[in-house]
Formats: sequence, C-alpha cells, structure tokens
Amino acid sequence: MRATTGSILFRLVSRVAVRVPLRVSRFVPLGVLLAAGCGEGPPEPEVNVLLISLDSTRQDVLGCYGHRPTFAPEVATSPSLDRLAAEGVRFTRAYATTSWTLPAHAALLTGQPDLVHGVEMQELALGTAHETLAETLARAGYRTAGFYSGPFLDPRYGFARGFARYEACYGPELADEIAREARLARELVGTEDAARAEELRGRLQEARVGIESLSHRDVSSALVTGRVLEEIAAARGAGEPWFVFAHYFDPHYDYTPPERYAEEFDPKYAGSEHGADLTTSPSISVWRPTLEDPNACERVISDRDLAHVRALYDAEVRWTDDQIGRILDDLRARGELDRTVVVVTADHGDEFFEHGNVGHRKSLFEEVLRVPLLVRFPERLGAGKTVDAVASLVDVPATVLELTGLAEPGLAGETASRSLVPLATGARDGRDRFALGRLITRLSIDHESGAKALYNAVEEAFVLGPIKVRRLRRWIAPAPSTPPELHGELQALAERQRAADALLAWIDLDLHPGEELEQYSGDFADPRARAALDRFRELYSGWLAERRRSRPGRAASDEVQSRLLSGFGYGGSDEDGAPLVFERFTLPPPEAR
Repeated sequence: MRATTGSILFRLVSRVAVRVPLRVSRFVPLGVLLAAGCGEGPPEPEVNVLLISLDSTRQDVLGCYGHRPTFAPEVATSPSLDRLAAEGVRFTRAYATTSWTLPAHAALLTGQPDLVHGVEMQELALGTAHETLAETLARAGYRTAGFYSGPFLDPRYGFARGFARYEACYGPELADEIAREARLARELVGTEDAARAEELRGRLQEARVGIESLSHRDVSSALVTGRVLEEIAAARGAGEPWFVFAHYFDPHYDYTPPERYAEEFDPKYAGSEHGADLTTSPSISVWRPTLEDPNACERVISDRDLAHVRALYDAEVRWTDDQIGRILDDLRARGELDRTVVVVTADHGDEFFEHGNVGHRKSLFEEVLRVPLLVRFPERLGAGKTVDAVASLVDVPATVLELTGLAEPGLAGETASRSLVPLATGARDGRDRFALGRLITRLSIDHESGAKALYNAVEEAFVLGPIKVRRLRRWIAPAPSTPPELHGELQALAERQRAADALLAWIDLDLHPGEELEQYSGDFADPRARAALDRFRELYSGWLAERRRSRPGRAASDEVQSRLLSGFGYGGSDEDGAPLVFERFTLPPPEAR
C-alpha cells in the first residue's frame, strides 16, 4: 500500500466531533478496600470464590441471553451457564474493557480500566501500582490458585501475583512440545560442540514450528476443569477457604471442538470450511488494508459456510460449558455451591462481519465488547434476576470483596471497581453506571518511498445507559527504517494528526441495536448524548489529574510465548522495533468541536 503524505493527511483528518463532563469517582486500591472493610484485621473467610473467564465469548452466544443455534435449535449452547443464570443474576449490559485478552484480564483482575492499568500492548505487563484480586484475597486468608489455557495469561504478564498456585493448562501434545523446546534450549546453551549445537538448533526450530502449529488445534477445557477440581478437593481436605480463577481458551478461534460437538450443531453440512484460520484463511476473507483502516478485509465466505463457522463456534462454547458444568455439579453435590461466590464472564467477543471484519482486536463494536456476566450467591443476591444497568469487567473485584464481607458496601461503591451488589439487590437503579473501552492499534504500513511507517490509533467507547460515544484518534509516524530525509516530514504530520480526534460521535443502542455506522451522530445537542459526553470527559479528566494512569512493566521476552501467540493468530511486536512511547497513547480528555 502506497500513499503520499498529502493524501495521508487528507484521509486522516476528516469526520465528526464531540465533548464530555462528569463526577469523578475516588480511587481506592483493592488492598485498602479490604483493610477498610475489616476493622482491626481481616475476618476469617466464610465463603469461597470461583471466577471463570471465557475467552472470545460473545454475550449473544449463550442460551440465557436468548441464543438458539441455527441448525440445531433444540440443542443448548450453554445449559450449565443457563442454570447458573437461573440461580443467580444475569447482567444484560455487561462490557469488556477492550476487544483482546491481555488488557481485558488486567482490568478484570485489578479492577482498573485499561486507561489506568496501562497494559495495552503485548510487550507490557502489570506494574506494581495496582494490586490484583488474588493478592487481596491471599492477604485475607484465602488459598489462591489460577489455571489458564491461553498465552496472554502467562505469568510474564504479571497475572501470577497473589496466586500460591498458577499453572498453564495446554493440551498434552502442545504441552509436550513446549517441554521439548525448553529441554533443547537448555541443552543448546550448555553445549560447546559445534556439530551438536547445529543439530540442536535444527531440532529447536522444528519444536518451535510445532508449537505454532499445535496451538491452532489445542483443546484444553477438560484440563482446566481437572486442575480446578483437584485444587478444590485439596482445599476441602485442608479445611481452607479458596479463591480459584479458571480461564477457558477453547471458545477462541480456531473453532475446532471435539468431533461429536461439531456434528451436533451442524449435522447436515457438506461444505469444506473447518473452523481453522478464521482471520487468515483466503476462503473466509482477503486482507484489503487502507490508510483509514489497516485491518480492513473483503469478505469471501458464503452465507452458508459462515453459518457453519458460527455453528462450530457454538460447539466450542457447548464443549466448554460442559466442562464448567463438571465444577458446578461437584460443588452442588457436596453442598458447597451456595457458600461459593461464582462469577462467570468473558474477556471479549468475536466479529463475524457485522461491521465488515472478522475476529477481534480490531474494533470496539458491541459484538466484541458486550460479554456475558453471571453472578451466583443466593444468600445475598437471590435467584433468577436480570439487571439491565451497565456493568463492566472492572466491577468484578469490588463485587467479590463485598460478597465475601471483605469490603463495606459504601466504600466499595466509591472505587473505580464498583460493586454490582446494589444493582442486583435493587438498592440502586444503576442509571449512573458506565463502561469505558479502549483499543490501541500499532501496525506497519508501506510509505510511497518504500520505507515503513507506523499506523497508530487509539479508539475509545464510552457507554452510559443506552448511549454509546465512540472516539478515534490516529496518526502516521516514522518507523525506524524510515530514510532520514523523510523522518522530519512524517513526524510533523504525525504531530498534527495526533492533536485532533478523527471521529467523535454517539448512538442510541436501544434504537439502533445493530449499531449501524450511519446512525452515529456528531451532533451532541441531544441532552442524553451531551450528558454521556460530559460524564466521559469528567471521568477521563479525573483519572488523568490524579495521575492514576500508571506506567506498566515490560513483559519478559519468551520465544515459546511468541510462537504460541503467532499460532493463535497474533502477530509479532506491536512496536515494529520502535521504542515504546507510553505517553503517545495517553490522550487528553475528549472535547467536542
């Protein structure tokens, strides 16, 4: 793709405008919440906590949110979670903080929005400024364990903090190949024989290619469940209260569920689509990058084949649901479920060309931001309830702390992570509840000179009730390989672009649930739109003024993790070799033009 700097400027400077005020919530760390709610010292824990994260699971793929499979409407995609919803509280306007795994889980486990925790690129890791839920519960006397099955939950990103036990649960083939790679790497470091070293390098490369290939078809949900049941049994035997975090990666593409599940959801399919390579297969889409949208693609797949891909997605969700059901059934059979706070949510969804793209980490539309959120603890919350107020992943820690008695209700309501208990009990109507989504994009593009330039974008989505405000700022910057004679010109262009929003507009999601682009408006004369914008700006201003946005740490370099990420459909460095400039992605509060 080639373009002149003039055309870059022309295409990137257009569009609509906006503004924003609001009352700023006071920041209190999770640890302070615990201490404030505990008097002289933390009380002895009386309830257990089970937090389940479903990867890439849209809200509208679960039966409890109204989904019925296209080719097998009599088959439920989520019977275990549907029962959990009937026994607990279902949140219909629950939002992820972004459309990919790493920042979403940082938000889920710290109670801080992405703007605050700052882990928004895959080279970054949680800093020490924000305590995790596991750290808080461990200090309160909980036995803590976490089990994950996706590469972005690796300990190098800081997620192991606070867990006495934190383990990967990759399938046996993938796990064996990872172990083989580690053995070969260690032997290579220790060998001095040139011929042996050359042999080891070849075998090491084979192992790394194997890791990348196997990651596509890894099936791991049964392993996660097995480890969870093992940990709960150990805690039961020791008489210890427990906090278990379980991350299920299988709903993430590739959609390759066990055979019987695939057949159950589309038994008459006679085509050739197989659920693999969702974002890269030329039979599904062809990449057509533009200056305005480097992620743009042209859909190739037919309606029938796409419906089959979605049926395989249904099958992945059902397979995972059955594995979660094993945990819930075990707790129910032993009489422990009612004294366990159970929270089930997802980090983001997937797109199926609703807005012209496929996969995730490309936009902040409803299909990737709206996620399931189910909370079960009948003693406090009752059963069979539906809450239509806005909720966010960042609200989970405060909710858990209130339900476990580790934070006073009033204090929990004042933090960035705000307890959902008042909404579930009807104590508050939730009209002031909000969600903030952020997505940073950093891609390499071709400049007319043949050199590389970096496309940078910060997209934000702010939701208050049914009103959603979208904000987009993007700029072209010189890559390290840019010739010196072009560097100054591109840098000046980047500074001009970065100084202004390319898009600031709003939509009423109740009136336009399909989120049609033409229904967005840059006119904020509507009082509801103005109120949402004001709230957006006030929150944003407060977070920045209090210097809450923290500089994250760097994730340690790891060849295996790089191979896993590549195999799961993620590219290399977000930076394309350029030094990370954290401040470049810290925007000022939005202002209407």
